[in-house]
Amino acid sequence: MLDGCFNTWDWAPDGLSLLTSRSGQAEAVDLRKISTGARRMVLSHPGSNFFAARLSPDGRWIAFAAGATGAETRVFVAPVRGSATPEREWIVVSPEGGDPAWSPDGNVLYFRSRRDANLCIWAQKLGPGKTPAGEPAAILHLHSAALGIGFLKPTEFSIAVTKDRLTLNLGRTSGTLWTMMLPRTASPRSQ
Repeated sequence: MLDGCFNTWDWAPDGLSLLTSRSGQAEAVDLRKISTGARRMVLSHPGSNFFAARLSPDGRWIAFAAGATGAETRVFVAPVRGSATPEREWIVVSPEGGDPAWSPDGNVLYFRSRRDANLCIWAQKLGPGKTPAGEPAAILHLHSAALGIGFLKPTEFSIAVTKDRLTLNLGRTSGTLWTMMLPRTASPRSQ
């Protein structure tokens, strides 16, 4: 068990460390060694909360959502350094959205966004230095009134990406219409 760990976001590619946030401190993300519990802060920003931090496949970059609340976040990419990467080095991938997930080659970032007024899945190609290359593309439109991301709490949603698949969880709402015969004694009487 890792003492003082509030959220666990992602495994490091080497399988020896985890990305975590500190208990009661959502404005810091640590890389923690499983064997020793030693932690190295990789992100910190007073007043910002971090959500869904994920390491790139090579472990040299971190993708994350940050903002005052889980509903108002932007998607960023930042290099992983020996200490916390300063905000000036954060690269904005999307001016709004969250839950980033890397492609296996680290050249595309998938995320949820309301770019089209609905919570859908978008992809942003990344160029040299992990800067956005071109405009983001809609990967999965979720405009249904009965099925989508919006039925889940932000902490319940996640995206996983493999070479040829994108896996995500969705919420569903449904209802049932019931009819019944009223007993004769319950029928309104005509007067």
